[in-house]
Amino acid sequence: MLLGSDFIAQSLVDAGVRNVYGGHGGALVPLVNSVCKHEQLRWICTRNEANASLMAAADSKLTGASRLSACIATSGPGASNLTTGLLDAQLDKVPMIAITGTKPRADTAHSEFQDIDQSRLFAAGGLAYSVTVADPLQLVAVMRDAVAIALTQRVCVHVAVPVDIQGMMIQAPEHLCSASPSAIRKRTWLAYSNPAAIGEVAARLKVPGERIVIAVGLDARGAGAEIVRLAEALDAPIVTRLDAKGVVDESHPLSLGVVGVHGKPGLADAAAVLEAATLIIALGVSEVTVLLCDAFGLQVRSMIEVAVDTYGLSTRFRAEHSMIANPAQVCAQLVERLAADQEAGAADAMRVPSPAPPAALSSDSAAAESDYPDSVAAAMGLPVSVARQASRKRGLHLWKGLKKGVWQQPAGGAASAPWTWQPPELSKLSIAKPSSAPGFCHPGTLLRALSGHVRAQDVVCVDTGDITLWTSLCLRLTHGTTTLSSERLGTMGYALCAGIAASLERGPDSKAVVIAGDGGFQMTMNELGTAVQHGANLLIIVVDNGVLGRVEFGFSGSQGCEITGCDWVALARCYGADGMHVTSDGEIESALSRGMASKGVFVLAAHTDPQVKADMAKTSDAQHPQWLSAPQQKVDSG
Repeated sequence: MLLGSDFIAQSLVDAGVRNVYGGHGGALVPLVNSVCKHEQLRWICTRNEANASLMAAADSKLTGASRLSACIATSGPGASNLTTGLLDAQLDKVPMIAITGTKPRADTAHSEFQDIDQSRLFAAGGLAYSVTVADPLQLVAVMRDAVAIALTQRVCVHVAVPVDIQGMMIQAPEHLCSASPSAIRKRTWLAYSNPAAIGEVAARLKVPGERIVIAVGLDARGAGAEIVRLAEALDAPIVTRLDAKGVVDESHPLSLGVVGVHGKPGLADAAAVLEAATLIIALGVSEVTVLLCDAFGLQVRSMIEVAVDTYGLSTRFRAEHSMIANPAQVCAQLVERLAADQEAGAADAMRVPSPAPPAALSSDSAAAESDYPDSVAAAMGLPVSVARQASRKRGLHLWKGLKKGVWQQPAGGAASAPWTWQPPELSKLSIAKPSSAPGFCHPGTLLRALSGHVRAQDVVCVDTGDITLWTSLCLRLTHGTTTLSSERLGTMGYALCAGIAASLERGPDSKAVVIAGDGGFQMTMNELGTAVQHGANLLIIVVDNGVLGRVEFGFSGSQGCEITGCDWVALARCYGADGMHVTSDGEIESALSRGMASKGVFVLAAHTDPQVKADMAKTSDAQHPQWLSAPQQKVDSG
């Protein structure tokens, strides 16, 4: 016999939970007591339950969905406040459990205070499993099923437990009956594709004229080196979803950066190569709409998908080949098979012969004007103005340069020299205003400088807003650094919550770098208290331009976007943290060095020009379905 709350706490430990995030309350006292006394659990009392659920969602995502995360809340508004984070986890497909306390069973359905039907609320919101325990005999089976569903289907589940059942002695096993998360993950991660499937995919990749893009998602973490080798074998560009930013070395010339910012392609070159692509290799990507579809949501590109389990496969779109396997193993097998075919002198060898060296091309060559994108032309010594004349055909130009192997040509012809071709967005800012007014630093300059400070063990937490686009465009991760974002739901304020969870999970040797705008930061800045209380190691970069940038810049004629803030450094010091203001580009490097070297919470308040914006690339509406007599007018949603 043991307390119901003790059984719940042990069940969380058995499911891999380490940190329990939540808000306290009367309907939760027995459970919080059990969490606090368990040696393998840490209780994180947040300032708002909404932030607790966001922390739990980020916690699970950080571990690659390999174990469960948990948040808890009391009855009434405590439970309803969890909604945003639960939906965030559900949409991003990470396993998470929310446990809420309810009033005693005898008081439910007629009490005037904090009495709501919690399981109905969350089930209506789309959670895969939401149950209220009505009898102590149910508790063991309900917890077992909830944990199993969350881990195997990679979803968010909810269990409401009346406070009287939490404090009741029940007959229960010492440990949870369901499989451990490590055993479940091992089954999928060790999945190995069969040679026949690899042969079929390799043959498909060698079809002449195919324009192949490799897309990288969350489940491809740890496969960066193998992905790069496959890309080099195919002369194929690599794009990543935001949560996979850092999986591939972004300094590699075939890395074109992030695709899928606020549901749009986001970056110009990524959008260009996607629109001209004919085949997508999706590696561990849970959401492929932006990769496959036109502006009307219809599939216009073929796909080969690799997922670590069946729940990672797309059923909304057709795939020519679907494999359940470790993405790193699949890439390695494909490279080996393609190399073997080439060595055997196969007639359909994958590589197109490289063009003549840059020195052999003349600046006034007609072929030069049409065959190379502006960045390649610049690397070859061609006038930039020549390349700009063909900017309308940027996508095809990029592809021609890729297929001719221009990306691998070293500077000056020296084999040991670095690649000369970098995608245009990585060598210059695609912005409406390239410089800031006096008294401001430039967000692009700041994030480029940050690239040199972030280490492999650090975690970058990106908020939602204009800062998402800036970070995707300018921050280059080269050491396998993990990125966390609210990719699907797009929750402002997510970054600080994710940063706290990341720091608590990784420990003091890791720095969680929080990148947020002033609008997003103000939505969760009360959690500075949580961060300081639990010794989080954070560098919080607040990019303050006084406007809600994505609305201000993304919608013509939008009004009411101005916001006021406060002295962010003074606020940090009020909580016992430290910080520094940055008002010019010349102050950036010293501020970053100081922030990265600090221990604890450090707020870098970057004051930026409200007139400087980053441009969002969107899917072209030039091609519309044949069943439409004419393109229909659409209202842009951002």
